[in-house]
Amino acid sequence: MPHLGRPRQKPALELGKQYKEWLEFVRPPSWLKSTDITSTEFVGEPFKCKTNLTSKDAPFLHPFFQFRIPVFGVRVRLKDVSPGALKADPKGEGRLLWDAVFFGGPGNDYTVTNTAVPTGKRPLFPEFCPPLRRDAKYELRLTHWDDSPKFDELLELVVKRKVLQRQSSGPDHPPRPAVLDRPGARGPVHAGDAAEVLEASGRPAVAFL
Repeated sequence: MPHLGRPRQKPALELGKQYKEWLEFVRPPSWLKSTDITSTEFVGEPFKCKTNLTSKDAPFLHPFFQFRIPVFGVRVRLKDVSPGALKADPKGEGRLLWDAVFFGGPGNDYTVTNTAVPTGKRPLFPEFCPPLRRDAKYELRLTHWDDSPKFDELLELVVKRKVLQRQSSGPDHPPRPAVLDRPGARGPVHAGDAAEVLEASGRPAVAFL
């Protein structure tokens, strides 16, 4: 009789310097024009991950977000909905990583900069902490903070296809997840160029027309 042990874990991602981005959106955003949340700059070192990114000149560091319309206030939530996180949560909802609200500057009316001061229930941005799995999945929710909000967009982030292809050793890599279909999600748009947004930061980012 064969031995029935634990299912074999999928190998962890190896995110070296050759990767500038490791995540991608399943569905391009409708209200978000550009962001660098997909960058490996926000991936920590094993056993040295920071729960609050900071620097000598900035007490708060986090991804930037550029929107298509002027946004004075916005709430940003990031949740880990990877299979392991869903299984570990008694409610099966995953693990909340970040819940921040931004008002006003710095930046212009369309942009939350990398150093904007957050408020909210969980304002400190934690690094994505290795080992990171190939089936890693995150929900990013962007809510217009206004008396008459114009959007409440729910997006899904998964490991970038090119990263999976380069590290795949056979048919063990997971299939692409289905597009998230929930209230608040918008239809697709096409990717474009936002070089003007990235010039100051030097960080790789994803932009959407």
